[in-house]
Amino acid sequence: MGLCIECLFYVHILLSLRTQMESIFHERQDGSLCAQHCLNALLQGPYFTVVDLADIARKLDDEESQSLGISNPGKSQNMDESGMFSVQVIKNFLD
Repeated sequence: MGLCIECLFYVHILLSLRTQMESIFHERQDGSLCAQHCLNALLQGPYFTVVDLADIARKLDDEESQSLGISNPGKSQNMDESGMFSVQVIKNFLD
């Protein structure tokens, strides 16, 4: 589930655009909330909260369970207790 590689990619893009911007939005890392910080850095503002990401993760879990014809076993495949989110959660916000 780790997202730090993807976050580094987006941060690299933002840093390359630094000369074209007056300032760069940055959030101090909080726990394992790489997805939240990655999206907010990409969009340059505090647009997403952990609650927003968790809602999408639960929605994706439900959709995946329906597609597979199984009941949701309770353990999310798109987030964990530490604050890590799947790449699909980020992709959902970017689509």
